[in-house]
Amino acid sequence: MTTTWHGFGAYRTEALRVGLVYEAQQVDEERGRDRTLRYVSGFVVGRAGEKVNLFGRVDRLLDPNPRGASIAYIPFATTSKATLWIAGLDLAMNDRVHFMPNIELVTYDADALDTDVYLRWTFYVTF
Repeated sequence: MTTTWHGFGAYRTEALRVGLVYEAQQVDEERGRDRTLRYVSGFVVGRAGEKVNLFGRVDRLLDPNPRGASIAYIPFATTSKATLWIAGLDLAMNDRVHFMPNIELVTYDADALDTDVYLRWTFYVTF
C-alpha cells in the first residue's frame, strides 16, 4: 500500500513566478521493505527581457531513493540524500517555440559521492 501527501503553493506577477512543493510518500510493501520518500522543491522564473526569462529550481530529496538509479532522464545515487539544482534561460523565438539551455547539478550529502553535472538544451514547441 502506498500513501502520498502532496502540497503546492505559488505566487505569480507579470514579471515573476515562484512556487514551492512538498511531497511525502509512505510505501508499505508485503516483503517488509517499507520506506518513506520525502522531497521539497522550489522554483523561480523571472523576466529578463521581452522574450527572455531566467529560471531556477532546487529539489531536495529528504530521504535516499532506493530506486533513484533507475530514473532514465536523471539517475540519483540510492544511498544518500541529494539536492538537484537547475538554472537556465528561456528564450522565446515566438509564442510557440522556446529554446531553453540549462545546467543541472546533483549534489549528495555523502562525501564519497561526486557531484553529477548535466547540460541540457531543451526545445519547447506547441502546435
